[in-house]
Amino acid sequence: MVAANDIAALELTASHAPKAAADPSFRNALQRALADTGVLLHSVHVTFSRTFDLSSLNADDRRATLDEARRSLELLHTLGGKILVIHPSSEPIDDTERPTRLAHARRSLAELAEAIPPGSTVRIAVENLPRTCLCHDSIEHGDLLDTLENPLFGVCLDVNHGNLREDLVQATERYGDRILSLHISDNDGEDERHWLPGKGIIDWDAWMQALAATG
Repeated sequence: MVAANDIAALELTASHAPKAAADPSFRNALQRALADTGVLLHSVHVTFSRTFDLSSLNADDRRATLDEARRSLELLHTLGGKILVIHPSSEPIDDTERPTRLAHARRSLAELAEAIPPGSTVRIAVENLPRTCLCHDSIEHGDLLDTLENPLFGVCLDVNHGNLREDLVQATERYGDRILSLHISDNDGEDERHWLPGKGIIDWDAWMQALAATG
């Protein structure tokens, strides 16, 4: 169906990635389908939930999240993909615990990067998120990436999330060439709606110009 509609590449979502990682028959069938159709695997999205959280205050939950991320990374290598998309946290996050949660996320991401072999072209795209999640604006997001000091990391820019707390065009300009991947949907400026582009309030012409300017 993907190839029949002239879609050239896909992201394996968090709902399907664990199955592909754990079930050899499903993974092999997916690999054959990609090869037969010429569709490229662009990215794999790591599982996320209230407990699958790189920033969790619970060490066991952080460890389980890292293990799941490593399985997704192995799947990405197996299927020939280049981008691992990952959420830096879940929510809710109280302001009083935010510094600690950012520190946990930073350590978890640094540890995940160690699983990428030297010379690999794989990159890790940390997604911007809404509401009280970590990286809920481009300044906090950029600061997190700066402290990692690792060129393997970049941004998965979810425009639906980015349109909630700040000006989307300015955020895109701030991210610049750190943008590795995109999640595209529209909203009403109040909450993430995941509407088709054009249904909400995002100025798509202005945003596309800003995106093109990043290179």
